[in-house]
Amino acid sequence: MTSTRFLRWSFFNELRTPPDFEIISQVVFKPPRETHADPFWNNAAKDVFAAGLRFLHAQGCRTNACIWNFFSQGLEDIIRQLKTLPVEERGALKHIESKGSGPAASVISTLTEKISWFRFVTDLDGNFSFRDFIRRPGPGNLFLLNIKNYAETFRPLMTFAFDLMIRETLSLPDTTKEENRRLWFCIDEIGSLDQISVLFELLTVGRSKGAGLVVANQDLGKIEDVYGKPNKMTFYNNFNTGFFLRLNDPDTAEFLSRSIGEREIIKRMEGRQLSPKDIGDRKTINDQDKIEKLMLPSEFMHIPDFHVITKFSGYGITESQVPSRFRSSRHPYFLNMHTSRYPEIGSIIN
Repeated sequence: MTSTRFLRWSFFNELRTPPDFEIISQVVFKPPRETHADPFWNNAAKDVFAAGLRFLHAQGCRTNACIWNFFSQGLEDIIRQLKTLPVEERGALKHIESKGSGPAASVISTLTEKISWFRFVTDLDGNFSFRDFIRRPGPGNLFLLNIKNYAETFRPLMTFAFDLMIRETLSLPDTTKEENRRLWFCIDEIGSLDQISVLFELLTVGRSKGAGLVVANQDLGKIEDVYGKPNKMTFYNNFNTGFFLRLNDPDTAEFLSRSIGEREIIKRMEGRQLSPKDIGDRKTINDQDKIEKLMLPSEFMHIPDFHVITKFSGYGITESQVPSRFRSSRHPYFLNMHTSRYPEIGSIIN
């Protein structure tokens, strides 16, 4: 088995058909997290980006550097080159040909902000394709590593990669018993990514494609920030198995307490009645039905180290102990691909 510590990838490897220019541009330019933000600037930037990709593709300039250099030009140069496109592909010009420079500059500013990560992959072109990786036969693992120092810069790229691979997975034919296809997406700190627009589709129909999803997150507040409060419930409800470690957020603890459910118990109640000496005291015993929570919120906040509450749909819950095994590092977990210029954005093991 051979291993490579980084990916050689070109954005144009993911563009196969004319509709791909629009679809993949939508993946790159998803709406911002703030629901109150005006979507016009994001949508306009997406249109200009797709038009630029069509121009570069037609010119045979299909590298990451081509994309970054094209949109780093002055506004007049971008307009001049987009005017060479066929008439039916010039619709994006209306966003940047306005007489006032303000709106056009805002569109270009939004665009360059969304694709700022391209400047760090301009010399990393290669044959790898996220879409091909999903469809290739046989086993294989892909690791995408986002170092904390560069998390903000590469968050759009990481989100783009997951979104693109999930879309490709959902486009596969349903798996058969003979094929028994298995595709696992494991995302740590999913709340640190931007919104993955097809995530809920993977949760609801991914099983028929042979896909599964494993995510980890510190609390549900991050999920609510990214996907909204209604989608937080949908997100949680579509996971059949949950592992809960100790947490400190009282709102999440209360939510998990309610989600774990309740139980009906019978409690024996005793009563005593004092009577005159000649009759004697009387004792009564009654059985009472009572509904109580399986776990109180405070119990989630005091789970011991290396202990986990496990919930299996259809089987109930149990408390387990996690083995405290620590393995020594045999290789550096992170290497700079270009000693001083660019951080590593991913690893693949074939």
